[in-house]
Amino acid sequence: MAALGSPGRIARITVFSDFQCPACASKHLSYDSVLDELAESSGGKIVVERLDFPLDSECNAEIEVLVHPAACEAAVLNRIAREKGLGKQVATYLYEHHGELTADSVLSYATRLGLRAEYESRYSNIIDLIRRDIEIAARVGIEGTPTYFINGIRIDGSMSPTMLVAVVRAASSS
Repeated sequence: MAALGSPGRIARITVFSDFQCPACASKHLSYDSVLDELAESSGGKIVVERLDFPLDSECNAEIEVLVHPAACEAAVLNRIAREKGLGKQVATYLYEHHGELTADSVLSYATRLGLRAEYESRYSNIIDLIRRDIEIAARVGIEGTPTYFINGIRIDGSMSPTMLVAVVRAASSS
């Protein structure tokens, strides 16, 4: 199995997620602000890498049955939003509405954000980038979301935000 991250003094947290996944939405609400705060206050010793693994056969050949029918669209919109400095806002919105997302509702949200033209013109190119994340996920054995790695070590199961902080801090000081 391939490893993710870089061992040593830098803690690299790699997160594979899907914007329509209920468990991802829950982890986003409990982990993301903690991870962002750790990264921002670490002086570069903690890096958070968010990768897409939509459970949507439209863009993910690893998925044989359509599980989350707007996950690809949501991932595309979030990628564009991150480039515009709106990533946290858009990710939170998508996770808060994960159960109601459709291709049309994602497009409507893109319109409200003033991103519709860019979303439509860049869609296929961004899907190609998302497929690269999916290829990485396949190499490391990801089958579902959310999946976390800290310095290449897969973290299975759930841990409290306090435990997550302790693990990340230990990884960044070893």
